[in-house]
Amino acid sequence: MDDIIKKAEEAYKLAYDFDTTYSECSQATMYALQTVYGLKDESILKGIVALAGGGLHRCDGSCGVYQASIFFLGMHVARGAEDLDKDKDDPSAFKKMEDLFGLGDRIYKKFIDNYGSIKCGDIQRKLMGRAYYLRDEDEMKKFKEDGGYSIEVGPGIVANGAKWTVEILEEYLNNKR
Repeated sequence: MDDIIKKAEEAYKLAYDFDTTYSECSQATMYALQTVYGLKDESILKGIVALAGGGLHRCDGSCGVYQASIFFLGMHVARGAEDLDKDKDDPSAFKKMEDLFGLGDRIYKKFIDNYGSIKCGDIQRKLMGRAYYLRDEDEMKKFKEDGGYSIEVGPGIVANGAKWTVEILEEYLNNKR
């Protein structure tokens, strides 16, 4: 249990520090999770940034932290290429997908309970009173001025998402052993 707490706290700190330094919520989340688990994959780290700010900073899609969290869970739990070579109705591959969906539901519930939504703009509205179109320079400036990089908003959401992902994944892995 102490190991889970330690990993979760490390993920929280790494995610928070990355987001306050470099921004890009989805990438900050993935960077922290990859670091904690020693799974650095440059392609994933590069690709995941496209999901930042609800998808390309448009803020009308799912939260980048939420997406990075469920993506990371999928990396550990979902079926893979080895499963695709089997019978499509193979129960072990189906079980992996069911496990992933169950873990994803837990992340979803964390976001709903804490932020009221998994959508970037909805979360901004709840925490900041309005949504921002982060592709626009003036909107990004206003987002920053309004506290978008405060502990309650951007970096806090990123840090919480990374922490929750570790807690949920570790509980799952420990129960499988």
